[in-house]
Amino acid sequence: MRDLRLRNAAENPIAYGATFETTLGMTEDDWRLRARRGTAADSTSVVAVAEDGRWLGMMACQSAAAGDVLLTGVYVEPDARGPVLGVADELLGEVLAWASMHGDRMRLWVDAGRGGTPARSFYARNGFHASGARRPLQDAFSGEQLEMVRGTAV
Repeated sequence: MRDLRLRNAAENPIAYGATFETTLGMTEDDWRLRARRGTAADSTSVVAVAEDGRWLGMMACQSAAAGDVLLTGVYVEPDARGPVLGVADELLGEVLAWASMHGDRMRLWVDAGRGGTPARSFYARNGFHASGARRPLQDAFSGEQLEMVRGTAV
């Protein structure tokens, strides 16, 4: 998980939510805490693994307020992206199956700038739409994120 997340933070720190330097500074306990997040009763994490054991991508989801679930921790390796392999689609399908038992609506936050265009297109293709809500990026980042939502029925 650490290797995949380091590549995520190096490629797109906005999507990861932390700078590469911050990610490098995480302790072993920090990584173990992150690895356990998907094992709680109100959350799940799924990983796509190649036949050779290499992690291709991951997604996480947890219960949020008012019957919503929140999609987080989304990353797919560059060579595994796109509809040919369908890694992101498979991961999202698994997360949606879990979410359908834990809430009526899934929401997520995505980069509102040009860097978020591929992600927004992927989510729109999978039934998400912009809710109109926006929030500023935090910490060392400038710009905004926008909220996208969809029902959890698969």
